[in-house]
Amino acid sequence: MTKEARHCSAEHRMGVVRGLLAAAYAERDSRQPDGGWSGPGYHLAVLGRTRDFWDSPGPALVEACARGIEAERDTLAALLTEHWGEPRTLDLRPYLRPLDIETAAPAPLPFLARLAAELRLWLPGGAGRFVALTVGRADAESSFELLAAVGELTALEG
Repeated sequence: MTKEARHCSAEHRMGVVRGLLAAAYAERDSRQPDGGWSGPGYHLAVLGRTRDFWDSPGPALVEACARGIEAERDTLAALLTEHWGEPRTLDLRPYLRPLDIETAAPAPLPFLARLAAELRLWLPGGAGRFVALTVGRADAESSFELLAAVGELTALEG
């Protein structure tokens, strides 16, 4: 994500989500020119990012950054809800530790499960795909990220 995209509008982010929904999936897992990822059956994009916390700024700043990115998520979620109705909440914990490679959940759910506990999920009619939104963080020093995912509905089965 470019520095310019860090402070983009919810409408711009909605356009990114629509683009992901319409785009063909990559044939194999790959990093995309815009900084996102794509692979068989999924797209993943970083729509916003806070500063990182390598310098141990203290809990007040960390909490303020978390609240800010969550507000950005909520603003975009309101637009998604206007278009596709109320979201459902998907608990990502079951996708965190697949029992074995044969039963591993399809991407991007296992990746997102390492960053967030749950996501909001919309099912755009007729698309055969889901749209998901979450705020995730890899570890205590990493930035919070506003993440959008598009995937095949079959990833949600089982």
